Amino acid sequence: MVAEMKKAQIGVTGLAVMGANLARNFARKGYTVALHNRSVARTDALLAEHGHEGSFVRTESLEELVGALESPRRILVMVKAGDPVDAVIEALVPLLEPGDIVIDGGNSYFQDTRRREAALAEVGLHFVGVGVSELASYLIEITAEVLAQVDARTGAPLIDVIVDAAGQKGTGTWTVQEALTLGSPVTGIAESVFARALSSAEPGMRAQAQRLLPAGVGDTTEDVVGDAGFVEDVRQALYASKLVAYAQGLDMLTLAGAEYGWELDLAAIASLWRQGCIIRAQLLETIMAAYAGGSAPANLLFAPAFTTALEAALPAWRRVVARAVERGIPAPVFSSTLAYYDSLRRPRLNAALTQGLRDYFGAHTYRRVDDESAGAYHTLWSGDRSEVIA
Repeated sequence: MVAEMKKAQIGVTGLAVMGANLARNFARKGYTVALHNRSVARTDALLAEHGHEGSFVRTESLEELVGALESPRRILVMVKAGDPVDAVIEALVPLLEPGDIVIDGGNSYFQDTRRREAALAEVGLHFVGVGVSELASYLIEITAEVLAQVDARTGAPLIDVIVDAAGQKGTGTWTVQEALTLGSPVTGIAESVFARALSSAEPGMRAQAQRLLPAGVGDTTEDVVGDAGFVEDVRQALYASKLVAYAQGLDMLTLAGAEYGWELDLAAIASLWRQGCIIRAQLLETIMAAYAGGSAPANLLFAPAFTTALEAALPAWRRVVARAVERGIPAPVFSSTLAYYDSLRRPRLNAALTQGLRDYFGAHTYRRVDDESAGAYHTLWSGDRSEVIA
C-alpha cells in the first residue's frame, strides 16, 4: 500500500536498480520508506509494480523527501559515485538538522567519503559511506550462469558473441592506486584491473598484435574441455587465487588502518561482507574465525585453515599456470597470486639486487644480513668501493 501521511523511517534517493531494490528490501522488512528520484516517473513505476510490498511515501523533491522523514532523518543516497553524490549532498545539507544521517550507498572512493564525513561533521550531520551491492550476486555462481547462457540469435554460447572488451567503474582502479600509496602488494586485484584495461586497448591494436606477434608455442590442438582432471585443477587454482586475493585485501586494510588511525575489527568486517556484498562467500566464515579472539595472524595465509587449503591446492595451481604459459594463454591473476605466494615463502628474492642498484645510483644505502643491529651501509661506488656506515 502507499502511505501518504505516515512519517517514514528511512528515505532513499536514486531509484535505479540497486536503489529500488534496497528501498523494496527496507519495506519488506517492515520499515516505512520515503522514495525520491530526479525523474518522478521512476518513482511512480516502482510504486505501480511493487507498492504492495510494504509501506512507501511518494515524494517529488528533496524538500518533500526530508519533510516525509521522522527525526533523526536517515537518507540513503543511491546515485553514481563522484560529482553526483556531492551534488545531492550539497542540495540536502540546507534541508537537514543536526543529528540527521546521510548514507552514501554507492561505491565511492574512500578519500571522497573521508572528505564528506569531515565536511558534514562541521555542521552537525552524520555521514556514512557503506558501498552496498544486489544480495544474490555471488560472483562464482553468476559466472557459471553467464558461461552456460546460449545466444538465442545464433545458438552459440552467449560469451562467444559478446565483444571481448571489459569496462570498469573505478573501484578496482581506486584500490590499486591506494595500494601503491600504502605499499600494499595487491597483485591479484591489480592484474585483474590491468587485464580489463588491456582488453579495452586502442581499437585495432589487439587485432594487429594477432597478425604480427608470434605465439612461440607448439601444437595446442589438444582438447581439454572434457578433461575432468584439468577442470578440477582449474577449480583448485581458482580457489587458491581467491585465498591469496582475500589475504592481500585484508593486508591492505591493516596497512590503511595504521596509516589513517583506524581501529579495524577484521572479523567484523568479514561478517559484513558475508551478507549483502558482491564478494559474499562461505569462505568468509573461515576468515572470521581466523581473526576472532584477538589472535589475528600477520597474514591471513598463515592461519592454519588457509595454510592447509593452499598446500592441497598448490600442485593443481602450478599445473594450470604452467599449462597456460605453455599454450600461450594469459592467466594473469592465477600467475600473479602464485608469484605472491612464492615470494612470501622464498628466503631470498631479487630485492637485494634492487637495493644494491639503488645504493649505486642514488646512495640509498642497504642493510647487511650479518649485521643484527640493522644499521645502514653504503658502498663508495665512484671511489675505491669500500663500504662505510651510512
